Amino acid sequence: MQTSYLFNTVPAVEGADAQDREAQVIISKLAEGLVPIGKLCAPGTHSMVGPSTTGTTAQSTTPGQVIALPGGLVADPMADWVWTGIPLYETSRQAYDATLGFASASNLDPISVLIKGVIWVRPEGGVLASESLPVYIRIAAGGGFVRGVFSGAAAANRVLFPRGRWRSAVNASSSLAILEIW
Repeated sequence: MQTSYLFNTVPAVEGADAQDREAQVIISKLAEGLVPIGKLCAPGTHSMVGPSTTGTTAQSTTPGQVIALPGGLVADPMADWVWTGIPLYETSRQAYDATLGFASASNLDPISVLIKGVIWVRPEGGVLASESLPVYIRIAAGGGFVRGVFSGAAAANRVLFPRGRWRSAVNASSSLAILEIW
């Protein structure tokens, strides 16, 4: 019988919880389609939690759904209603999909989504992120990057993410940085 436990999170990987603390808010959702891990996601078709106010529906008892950040977003800065959070890495899932180039949850997979807290992310192209720089989100795929990737620099196809702040610079050996959503 195990009588002691380590209070350490998994080693730094994209989408891993970067700090256990009471102020974190993590919600449970279901993936709708492929949902990248460690990248910003959006409300899905059935995004609401709880029973319907008008009657019983097939989705009235689900925890709600999230989707990969959709195309067509242009508002700068990004509005709060556009995004849900960042899907967390879970050790029970495959860490990386070589075909996609990133880890993801499959359609109808249960998924934990960080909506407030600290997480490891892989900034776009290893773009320098530091505590003094604002956080940007890629809103159009291209250049080998998918929507929802974080960046420390303004550029075409990126918008300001006002609810994020960098908590570390990019680590040279892993290309990961710590991001806080508040």
